[in-house]
Amino acid sequence: MKQQQLCLTNDQVIAIPTETVYALAGNALSIPAVTKIYEIKTHHLEETKKALVEMVDVAKELRKSVKEPAIIN
Repeated sequence: MKQQQLCLTNDQVIAIPTETVYALAGNALSIPAVTKIYEIKTHHLEETKKALVEMVDVAKELRKSVKEPAIIN
């Protein structure tokens, strides 16, 4: 777990196994990490991605860096 935490704090991307597929994870506030996820998945930057956060404060901080309106439930 410490290795994954170190990767996430250093703008890296990690793969997380789930029951059916692997999910990619990175720091949503890190431009290099988000860019790597788009490159790995070969998606265009115009395509949206979801960001899972643990607290509303984190979502509000993330929202500050987004050009388009974000939906916060």
